[in-house]
Amino acid sequence: HKGIDDLIVAQGTEYLDYLWAQRQTLREYQRNLYASLHPYISLRIKQRFLTEDLQVPESARIIGLKSPKGTGKSEWLANRIISAVAQDIAVIVIVHREQLAKELAQRFGIEYRTEVTPSGYLVGYTLCVDSLHSKANPPFHPDSWENCWVFIDECEQVFWHLLHSPTCQYARPAILDTLTQLLNRADRIFLSDADLTRIAITYVNSLLEEPSTPWVVVNEYRPPNPRRLCNYASPEALYADLVNSLQRGDRLIIHTGAQKHSSKWGTSNLAQLLQDQFPDLKILVIDRETVGTAGHPAWGCMGKLNQVLPLYDVVIASPTLETGVSIDVPHFHRVFGFFSGVQTVEAVCQSLARVRDDIPRHVYIPERSTQRIGNGSEHPHSLLKSQDRLFQVNVNLLSQANPLLALEGHSPQHLQTWAMLAANHNYGFKNYRQEILKQLEAEGYEVISSDSLDPDEAQEIKTMIKESTKANYRQHCENIASAPVLSPADYERIKNAKTKTSTERLSERKTDLLLSYGLEDISPELIEADDRGLYGKLRLEYYLTVGNEFLTDRDLAKIEKLAPDGQVFLPDFNRVTLTAKIQALKILNLEQFLDPHQFHTGDSLAEWFKRVLACREDIRNILGISIHPERDTPISVAQRMLNQLFGTQMTCIQQKRLDERKRIRIYAMTNPNAHDRQQIFEHWRERDQQNRDLKEAREPLS
Repeated sequence: HKGIDDLIVAQGTEYLDYLWAQRQTLREYQRNLYASLHPYISLRIKQRFLTEDLQVPESARIIGLKSPKGTGKSEWLANRIISAVAQDIAVIVIVHREQLAKELAQRFGIEYRTEVTPSGYLVGYTLCVDSLHSKANPPFHPDSWENCWVFIDECEQVFWHLLHSPTCQYARPAILDTLTQLLNRADRIFLSDADLTRIAITYVNSLLEEPSTPWVVVNEYRPPNPRRLCNYASPEALYADLVNSLQRGDRLIIHTGAQKHSSKWGTSNLAQLLQDQFPDLKILVIDRETVGTAGHPAWGCMGKLNQVLPLYDVVIASPTLETGVSIDVPHFHRVFGFFSGVQTVEAVCQSLARVRDDIPRHVYIPERSTQRIGNGSEHPHSLLKSQDRLFQVNVNLLSQANPLLALEGHSPQHLQTWAMLAANHNYGFKNYRQEILKQLEAEGYEVISSDSLDPDEAQEIKTMIKESTKANYRQHCENIASAPVLSPADYERIKNAKTKTSTERLSERKTDLLLSYGLEDISPELIEADDRGLYGKLRLEYYLTVGNEFLTDRDLAKIEKLAPDGQVFLPDFNRVTLTAKIQALKILNLEQFLDPHQFHTGDSLAEWFKRVLACREDIRNILGISIHPERDTPISVAQRMLNQLFGTQMTCIQQKRLDERKRIRIYAMTNPNAHDRQQIFEHWRERDQQNRDLKEAREPLS
């Protein structure tokens, strides 16, 4: 970036115009640079299956393996693990999903962390990266694993989960420190991934006190005959072909990007739709809920997929079945994929490769994904600058209330790697269909575009899906609303349980909502609104208005939990704190739109809109809202902010015609108490006051 700045100074602003015109080329260059493994490559091979001929030099400490999906990476790693155990060398296998850790434990012939026996503490075990710290159960102590071998399978996704997943949020600094200590104690570090990049290799090397020259193998095998992949223009067209396949008697595996009952193409609704249309079909749903529900056919299936799946005509899987598992049994005739844009580009491609048979793939992929990370930038520098800016604003404001507040960002290697991975994913999200199809073609797929569905048939399917989803989701919300409320003891027990019954899940959700909102009862309408993000929007409005005096207490408590030793990972810190957001809302005077007694027109908001345009970069970085001067209006921006931030909007209450060509619309907030806002806010205020009183009562004793 400094080099570009110098060129701009030397050559004038026309060079900046040139760079802007070449931005797509620059982005492609950046992605290709990250994906490249040069200069790390030590060996290139072309093998359909990795064999024992592939031997690792004794001097190699960091071993990278990039090999296409289905070429036996896991089997090759399993042989390395067997070799290590035979030499009395302990092994630690780190993955990013608990179910995958259990699956690999069986494949590798070692134990999973919660089932580890005394011998397992000598031999080693598998674990999810979330549990890589001393406060896990059982605790992980890197000092106990001197001279071990560390295996990180699907390492690109492991590192992204490590640096971004909310499940690691409150333990992330401890996990990062533990990983660093473990890698420095390891004799060998194996990194395996079909999409291995220099980002992962460089990241691991940067964590070592004594960097090592990586030994990297790239398997350039491509199938001689390309697999067939049919790309559909709409999910309705894909569904029509799916129904035709079932009518022909085909057995199918269907991958989806969602599990929620509110998702039209999620596991729950697809299963219900197909069961209604084909009552005799044996359908298995594999998602986060079913694999953890006692008595469900999917319960415990992850370790024995090749035995369980042939018992069913249709298998519908969420991203739970995304990576690390190999379906080798020749049972299915076709693979279908309804992808909603939630998964990363790499994750979609991984899902389609779970079935190893050369059978046709059929997919719908949206042109763009709505997912964004950080400020949505495709460049690491912009992401880092945005995170640092937001961090500094939050710390400066909070320091005014607590002058003793001392925080510093965690080791820069972690943040820099997060920024590079986030930039790649943001680019993929913005060019979702194009990037997925491009990667699939590079993997040896022949992509065929499907003809559009007849408009009348498409509309018929769309209506059927909409009505079915609405009915199923409504029933699900009513089941939650009518579920019994749990006692405090039962709630804590069920909340922490790995396996639950369907009834327990419903009761847990209802009890959780009652505790969150402080209402006497929960309606299906509130459950639907909560699924759409109501809680976070009400919380923002509360701390802007009646609960503003408790904002600092709330953020300081979050920081104490997030960073007890003062070390913070900036993306987590910025995600959990609200101080900067609330300050931005005050500067923008968003409260004026919440007042039902104030009226607004485009002309009356002209000066306000000028201020908004002047700070639109900060609005994007802090509030996550993009402003487009060329097409936005004062009213449209105000409405978008109200909707995205607070889940409400103003109503046009009157129209006045000034002349034949100009008409004025007058807007005001007509429903300021939507979803019982005032009752919820009053409960929250009482809660926060009680917490403050308890804290003040304890302070003299400390």
